[in-house]
Amino acid sequence: VPEWVFERQGITYITFVIVDVQEVTLRLKTFAVELMSKEPVPIRKGITAIFAKDPEGNFLEFVEYADLASYRPDLFKMGPSFLGTGT
Repeated sequence: VPEWVFERQGITYITFVIVDVQEVTLRLKTFAVELMSKEPVPIRKGITAIFAKDPEGNFLEFVEYADLASYRPDLFKMGPSFLGTGT
């Protein structure tokens, strides 16, 4: 995790769980969003993220999990429509 995350007080960033970090990175670059790194960074095995800033300077984390179901099984108890993967 980048050091600047720990230097802020209060809510340091909001996280969005995404399916494809490469695609999201491309879209962020397309819209000239300020990125904290040029490319996605590995957080640990199976977890990759890209950090950005919103227009007010708040940090945003977009994170992709190789196996989200094993990392957050609670999300899958709510059904596929909660995750946007079905109806």
